[in-house]
Amino acid sequence: MYICICIYAYVCIHIYHLHITCITYKYCQKPKQGRGSKKIDEIEQKSEKLKKEEEKAEIGEIKPGINLQGYCINEDCLAAKVKLLVWVNIGFEEISFVSDKTLYICPDCGKSAVTAIVKATIFNSEHFISSSDNSAPVKDNHYQCFYSIKPGVSYEIKAKKIRQHAMNLEDLITRSENAMMSKEIINLVAELQKYLITVVKPPKVKDRARLLEKIQYDYNGDYNQVFDVGRFTILCDNATKLQTAVAVMKKAGKFNLVVSEDKDFFEKQSKTHHRIHNIKLYVPKHDVYVEMQATLKNFTTLEGYTIIENPNLSHSLYELLRTWKPKNSGAEEELKQASAEVLTKINDIICEWIDDKTIQKITDRYKAHSDIVVLKPPQLSKKTETEINSNMPLKMAKFTYDQLCNFTPEKIKGKAIYVNPASCADFTLLLQEARKLEMKEDITLTQALETYIPLQANNYPHIDGDDKQKHETFDCHQQKTKKKVNNNKNKKKRSGKSIFCRHLEETLWNNYTSNAKKLVPVYISFPKVYNKQNEQDIISQALQGKNISKEIMDVIREKVTFIFIMDGFDEIFDVYSKSDNDKYFYDRFNLSQWDAKVIVTCRSGVLNEDDIKTVLMGEDQNQIITSIMYLWPFTKQQMHNYIEKFAKMKSKNKKDYTDGDSDWTPDRYEETLNNYPKLKKMVEEPFLLQLILNVLPALVKRYGVGSKISRTKIYEVFNEQWIDVHVQNIILKLTELRIQINIQKIKATLEKYCLDLAFDMFIQRNQVAIEADFQNQNDEIWGKLDPSIEKESKSVMVESIELKTRKETISKTQDIWEKYFSGDSIAKYVLRRTGDNKYQFLHKSCQEYYAAQKIIFDIISWRPIANLDLNNQGFQQQFETHVPDLLINIKLLNEEQGIIKFISERIHDTDPIFSNLKSRLFRIIEASKKNEKVSVAAANAITILNSANVNMHYRDWSGIKIPHATLDNAFLEGTDFQNANLDY
Repeated sequence: MYICICIYAYVCIHIYHLHITCITYKYCQKPKQGRGSKKIDEIEQKSEKLKKEEEKAEIGEIKPGINLQGYCINEDCLAAKVKLLVWVNIGFEEISFVSDKTLYICPDCGKSAVTAIVKATIFNSEHFISSSDNSAPVKDNHYQCFYSIKPGVSYEIKAKKIRQHAMNLEDLITRSENAMMSKEIINLVAELQKYLITVVKPPKVKDRARLLEKIQYDYNGDYNQVFDVGRFTILCDNATKLQTAVAVMKKAGKFNLVVSEDKDFFEKQSKTHHRIHNIKLYVPKHDVYVEMQATLKNFTTLEGYTIIENPNLSHSLYELLRTWKPKNSGAEEELKQASAEVLTKINDIICEWIDDKTIQKITDRYKAHSDIVVLKPPQLSKKTETEINSNMPLKMAKFTYDQLCNFTPEKIKGKAIYVNPASCADFTLLLQEARKLEMKEDITLTQALETYIPLQANNYPHIDGDDKQKHETFDCHQQKTKKKVNNNKNKKKRSGKSIFCRHLEETLWNNYTSNAKKLVPVYISFPKVYNKQNEQDIISQALQGKNISKEIMDVIREKVTFIFIMDGFDEIFDVYSKSDNDKYFYDRFNLSQWDAKVIVTCRSGVLNEDDIKTVLMGEDQNQIITSIMYLWPFTKQQMHNYIEKFAKMKSKNKKDYTDGDSDWTPDRYEETLNNYPKLKKMVEEPFLLQLILNVLPALVKRYGVGSKISRTKIYEVFNEQWIDVHVQNIILKLTELRIQINIQKIKATLEKYCLDLAFDMFIQRNQVAIEADFQNQNDEIWGKLDPSIEKESKSVMVESIELKTRKETISKTQDIWEKYFSGDSIAKYVLRRTGDNKYQFLHKSCQEYYAAQKIIFDIISWRPIANLDLNNQGFQQQFETHVPDLLINIKLLNEEQGIIKFISERIHDTDPIFSNLKSRLFRIIEASKKNEKVSVAAANAITILNSANVNMHYRDWSGIKIPHATLDNAFLEGTDFQNANLDY
């Protein structure tokens, strides 16, 4: 037998029992064993070594301040049922309790049911504890102290946040400086350096001005809450070294230092996501705290030790946020919160809270400022430095903008931090997306671009009958993209100018790169965006229609060079010319505020030479260089190329065509055109060529080979086909819903819809019909005055009048279109959609055709009241009473050459329904002799007859009233105009 003495030493630093026992020795004796039992004893010893330590389950979490551990007695609590110990955090408080005569809230069940307290832990606090059993009270500031609690004993615990004990700021600075140079700290630093850990001591304590600012903003002037006056940064190569450094610092007791606070933000994120392990050491000799911040070398932004580009960024942003006290709880508070989130995202990258793969993905999106041109925040526009510095939101905006513009990162983390600012690239992307949507919604435009043939142009107009082959023309597109001019004007009637504009826009986008020197193309349809009440903002209105907000427009003016492709000036000129504003379009549309080149298209014949000089060219050509380019008709080669593309497109889209149309080859198209001499002249115009090719198979079936086919008949067949397609689509949808309806009835409804709408468009001089989409909601808001300041009452009243006038104009315009979009009408789908709630005909000429048809049918559909035969005089008398109500009497047609031409061609139409058209136009002229109120109708009638080259010789037209009629080159030999009103 032998005596085995086993010594178990429990070494507990700052583990207090109030009867204080720090080291306990336990002795045990075992009897001697014989040799036979020796092997068994060895096996038992091995078994003891392999035995797992049982895990002690505890509920709750130890947090700063007072923490008490006891048992929950709530029968419904799971922790109580399995008799688990529960931690309850009291925080920084003063408490008195008796272990088994108290109740605290259980973190598990939420009831006041924790009692039988067995342990108290004081964490990261200065504290005092005493008991009623005559044990010595304890006052300490160690970061973690454990105390056993006895049943039946009364305890008093006080815990408060650690704080400095200086008399004033100067005293705090002096103490901190002395502590940093103390033997205790020097010995600790030396110990850390033994493990190849870098310890960085700042050359001096924090700057006094910086300290005062921090004390004021962060601690309401309490300097004893500042702990980093004296500070060290501990830099480690890896996480293991960091663990070593923390372990060494936690044993600071052997250097006569006290670990008073331990905050681990290395594995658990701090508010700002800085990745550090922060330990506050108390230096008793100087009664002051020194801060030790431990992190990895890869994560530090400390100048001279960091590998992070622009390391001051994170700290500078933090300083701005720290001093930012929002003046209201609304928008500014949200902005500050958003800025704080940016800071955390920056630190997520610096401190690798996100993995390398994710950082690389973010980096891949980075583009340098020189490539994308970062947009200046619009709120900084026209702000002085003083205004910016006195306003934190502006100061933050400028800080961000300056950072993005003035620093170009080269490394992965730097690029990830500086990725994706609001830039010109974002702006141009919005424009491109808007264009894609426009193309998607306009199938006909997409098809037209698919068959586009480069147009030829010249510096002078083409003369009908002139041999085009003898003139040297140039490629219109090449001229536009190469020529360095401020303004260009395209002029040609139905020459394909709109398709050219869209093709130019497409080409410029295809060649576009995110470069400030590249022109950004913007296609603008005058009929779609022009508003006579707000001409100066036409560009802004166009951009808003492409999802560009008002807020960034001032910004992009400074950064982006545009090319505005403004199409269809002829369609707004009638309204434009009646205004008393500046005639020159460049000034009137306020284009000088944009860095832009401008292209304006206009049909020939709409503007006379004086209009061209004053409206398009401007008086002062020295300031703005302007050139005019005239589009020329198709050459034979261009027609051939177009026909080949058209036939190829038809063949590709066979499923969209019926009756064998898709089987037509280019040769068949050209041979058929040769059999129609009158069509040969028409196909020189790109749009008419497209129109004719679409209906050519149907024209052959209806009229036969070699017949005379007018332009009007081509439009008649084309529009019938267009409506038929939509009728079939409607029938298909209704069939799916098991709804039966008469096809002819749908067709007649759509035709009447087009006739009525086209005529109203003519009256309004507007090619775009707007569907009201809750547009009237704000009428009352617009007209209602804000409470006015007395001195400003006059200006406010003027503003109110202007708003009211504009409101009435908008309301009036909307009322006109309302009947075309009422209810769930499907008729609108026969139109071409050009915006969210904007519609127009496929082409202006289609609108002109329907408007002409409406006028014609109105004239020829009249029947006399009596059902018996009337002589000419009786018929005329009845007809004259009806003339004032005719549609032709509403408005002069002089500016509508397309409508005039369509009506005049019907005069020669062999279809019997038009046989009375010519005679009734003459009757309208006769009616003006007795009734001045039909002078508009009479002037229109004679203008149409003249356009149709009708012989008007030897007529007795004395006393007729035809002011403003167009009589150029009219056949009027021997006609009597005595006392006639021929004013022009």
